[in-house]
Amino acid sequence: MEFGKRNVIRYDENDYVYYICDLDGLVISYEKRVKQGKKCLWDYDIDINRIRGDIFSIPKDGRYRLPTGLAEDLQSELKRLQKELKRIRNEQKEIENELKNLKKSTIKTYMESVEASNTLSVKELKRHGELQNKAMKWLYQQGYVVASEWTLPNGRRADVVGFNENGRIVIIEVKVSQVDFLQDHKWRTYLDYCDEFYFLLHDDAVKAFWKIPEHPQCGLLSEHRQGLEIRNLDQLQHNIQKREELLFNISRSLAKKIVYGY
Repeated sequence: MEFGKRNVIRYDENDYVYYICDLDGLVISYEKRVKQGKKCLWDYDIDINRIRGDIFSIPKDGRYRLPTGLAEDLQSELKRLQKELKRIRNEQKEIENELKNLKKSTIKTYMESVEASNTLSVKELKRHGELQNKAMKWLYQQGYVVASEWTLPNGRRADVVGFNENGRIVIIEVKVSQVDFLQDHKWRTYLDYCDEFYFLLHDDAVKAFWKIPEHPQCGLLSEHRQGLEIRNLDQLQHNIQKREELLFNISRSLAKKIVYGY
């Protein structure tokens, strides 16, 4: 097509590429050629003879005979994206089903689950901070390097964590209300990141500790005079992996609080 004379397209001899200068003009010229019955599309079998002997050659690869031949990589990427989209949609359905099952459990238990995330009053938050400080001081007095609000590799966050010169790791979870304590099931996810796990409980939460069969296997701390005392030793199974990496992460967490203040 003689689009070059009309400044519709421009051929770059250095890059061997045609650039479209006027898209509207290209469309008009294309429609005109179609109406006149002139050929507008590349036909390998016909055009190979027409340009044979020219200054350039046509690859013999059969893929050049098909309009999709040069788009194999694009088609592969499209299939990969479609597969990934299907996986994401399946995960979305699983989450939706999980939420539906939670809501069906009863309105009461569902509402209790919602309220559990907001059970701590201002007074309880203050008390939680006080107990957290006591836990840190208690661990420090036992010869531990101590940090608070440590984010575990699984994304959970421990109230207090410490390690001693032998690399032994202890996690302490603080609970100031019975409701908060009984609603917490995430503590099991802490066990693979420590050698000892303790609850530090306040008032009525201590009574609730003995009501559930699995809790007496956990370590239990409570206030004693100006410090803490061990009420129950940890009897749980722990399986720490990549200990050195955990120790480094705890140290980084402590350094971050010193450098940035949070």
